[in-house]
Amino acid sequence: TLQGQSTGGCDSVVAVHVTPLSTPEGRMDTAICESETISIQGTTYGAGRLSGTERFNRMGSNGCDSLLHVQLILLPARVSPYEDTLCPGEQIRIGTTVYDANRPTGQEHFTAVNGCDSTVNIRLHFPELRVNSPGEVLFTPGSGQRILLQPQFNPVRIRWEPSSGLSCSDCIDPEIQGESDADFTVTLTDTNGC
Repeated sequence: TLQGQSTGGCDSVVAVHVTPLSTPEGRMDTAICESETISIQGTTYGAGRLSGTERFNRMGSNGCDSLLHVQLILLPARVSPYEDTLCPGEQIRIGTTVYDANRPTGQEHFTAVNGCDSTVNIRLHFPELRVNSPGEVLFTPGSGQRILLQPQFNPVRIRWEPSSGLSCSDCIDPEIQGESDADFTVTLTDTNGC
């Protein structure tokens, strides 16, 4: 009421209609690596704080404060094993490191497809392929003498060379059937192809 404000000196009534302006709001839903953080207006978001609301004073298009609702999703660092069996003398390169019997274990770091850290724990095995053999076998021509090998592993393939003069070329204990001195080479292969 405005006292004495009308043209006749009477009181006037002014009706005011107030329309409150809405507060603009936005959302920030984003994924970050579990080792990362982001900072918004001095507030640090990360593994210790995944969500919150930030108020920006007088930043709305209507001149009012605006709100930003923050929600983070943490992408985990990936840790995976790599285990393999190599033959004695073999090596493998993983990343920039060469692994062999002298360096059978280690850890390599890569960037995963999601952009986060990826760690590979490496463990290689090198079987010991031992064979007890008689070395030299003496025989009387025509008498048939067995060559007796004792491998300390289970061979899946056996190959004698040359095969002539032996009762078999793919058995562990062939009999010598020759009539003269001969040198033989045997190759035993295990389940890993060594």
